[in-house]
Amino acid sequence: MIGGALPKLTERGIVGPEDFPLMRHLHAVVAEDEPLNMPWEKFFGGEPTQKAGKVRR
Repeated sequence: MIGGALPKLTERGIVGPEDFPLMRHLHAVVAEDEPLNMPWEKFFGGEPTQKAGKVRR
């Protein structure tokens, strides 16, 4: 599984510790039985925000 390889790749300097945050978190949840606590602030600039006004459909 690639998630288990990421720490080794990070140690070797191939990827940075901030690279692949989703993969790292999913690996921790699935393979290491960590609780789901999605780090939204690391994806696409943070948590989505709602814009004021009507919702367009």
